[in-house]
Amino acid sequence: MKRDDVREVIQRLERGDSASAQSRIRIALDGDGERDGERASEDSASVRATLEAVVAAGAALREGRVDDLVREAGRAAQIAPPIPEVQLRVGSVLQGAFRFTGDPALEVLALDTLSRVADRVEQPDAAVLARALMGTVHLLSGAFHSCLELCDAALALAEVRPPRDAVGAALAHQFRGYVLFEWNRLREAEEALTTAWESSEGAAGVRSGVARMLASLAAARADDAAMEHWFGALTVTVAEPLTLRNREWLGAVRARATLGRGDLRDIDAWLRAFGYGDAVAARPDSWIASRLHELEGALTLLEATGQWARADALAARMIEAAAGRRRWFEARAASVQAVAGEAAGRPATAERHWERALEAGRTGSFVRAYLEGDPRRRRALARLADAGHVEAARVLAEGAAQARTHPDPNSSPLTERQTEVLRLVERGLSNKAIGRDLDLSVSTVKTHLRDAFTRLGASSRTEAVALSRDRGWLPTLPR
Repeated sequence: MKRDDVREVIQRLERGDSASAQSRIRIALDGDGERDGERASEDSASVRATLEAVVAAGAALREGRVDDLVREAGRAAQIAPPIPEVQLRVGSVLQGAFRFTGDPALEVLALDTLSRVADRVEQPDAAVLARALMGTVHLLSGAFHSCLELCDAALALAEVRPPRDAVGAALAHQFRGYVLFEWNRLREAEEALTTAWESSEGAAGVRSGVARMLASLAAARADDAAMEHWFGALTVTVAEPLTLRNREWLGAVRARATLGRGDLRDIDAWLRAFGYGDAVAARPDSWIASRLHELEGALTLLEATGQWARADALAARMIEAAAGRRRWFEARAASVQAVAGEAAGRPATAERHWERALEAGRTGSFVRAYLEGDPRRRRALARLADAGHVEAARVLAEGAAQARTHPDPNSSPLTERQTEVLRLVERGLSNKAIGRDLDLSVSTVKTHLRDAFTRLGASSRTEAVALSRDRGWLPTLPR
C-alpha cells in the first residue's frame, strides 16, 4: 500500500464509510501483486482493523482523551500488519501517546514500530519519515543527541534517494531546528527551521511548530518585527480548526514572548483564563503528565512575574510527572525551583535543585532550559561554575554566544528618577519617606510611580518592583 492509499482509507473511515474503506484496501493490496486471494483477504481485514484503531487514536488525541489514545494506539500496535505505510501511522499515534503520558513502554513501542520502517531504503518516502518520527520520540524523552542523529540520517537518505513526499525531510529539518535552538546554535537553528517552513507547504502540523519556534528564535534575538511576522504565520496556520488547546497554546506563546519587552500585562490574564491558578498543583498526575508543554509555559510566566510559591509548587508536580522520562521538562522545572530558592534567600535549597536540573539535562546537553528566565539563573550558574561545576560552566559557555533572554539593564524603559523611586519602594518606604529622601513632593513621587506603572505594564507598587528587579532594571543597592 502506498501513502495515498492509506490516506484515502483513513478519510473514508473518518466519514464512517467502512465498506468503502474495505474496498479501497482490497484494491490497494491487489495492486501490490504479492498476495494470493486468501492472504489478501486476511491482510485486508488486518489493515482495516489497524487503521480503525489509528483513526480512533487520532480522534482521542485531538480531543484530549488520553486514556482512549493510549488504548487505541496500543491496539493498533498489536495488530498492525508488516506494511510500511500502515506501520508509520501506528508509530505516529504511539508517539502521540508517549508525548501525553511519558510512559517508557510507549516510547519503546513507538521506536520499535518505526524502526521496522526506517531501514526500508528501497521505500524512501516511508523510511525518511520513519527516521524523522523516531527523532521526535527521542526529542520528547530529552535524548537530543539521538534526535539529531536520526534527523541527520533521514536527511542523508532523502539526499541519496529523494522521496516523492517532502514531509519526512521537513520534519527532520524541523526537529533539528528544535535541538539546535535549545543548544543556542541560533544561526543553524534558523537555517533548519526556515528550510522546514519552505518545504512543508500544506502541512499545517509541521508549519505550526516551525512558526512557533521561529517566533521564539526572533524573541531570543529581540527582533520584534520578525517575531510579529511569525506570530502572524502561526495564527493563520492554526486558525482552522482553532481548538481549545490551540487557543491556549497560541495565547501562551504570545504571552511568553512579551518577556524581555517590559510588557507583562497579558500574563496573569492568560494564567487565569486557562486554569493555571493555585488549584493546578492539586490536579491528577495523569493531567499533569498530559500537559507538560502547556505547564512549562505557565511555569515560565509565573517565574517572570515573581510568583515564586506558585511556581515552586507547579514545578514540583511537573518533576514528579517527568522524572527520568521527559528529561527536558524535568531539567526546566528543577531550574525554576532553584531560582525560587534563590529568590527566597535559601541558597542551600537552590543549589540542591540546580544539581538536579543540571544532572537531568547532562545527556541532552541542554542550554536554554537553564538560561531562559530570571537573571538570577546566570548568576547562580556562574557561582557554581566558579566552584568547579563542569555542567554549569558548559551551559554558560554555550549560552554566551547569542543568548538574550532578558533585556540588558541599559535598555530599561524607566527614567533614572523612576528607577530611584522604585529602589526606595523596594526598601519598603512610603511615598512621604521617598519624597523626603529624594527631595520631592508626594504628588511628584506619585507621578513617577504612575509613569513607571504604565511603562512596565504593572498595576501595583509590588508588581512594578518585581518586574523591574526580575529584568535586571532595578539593581540591588547596599542597604
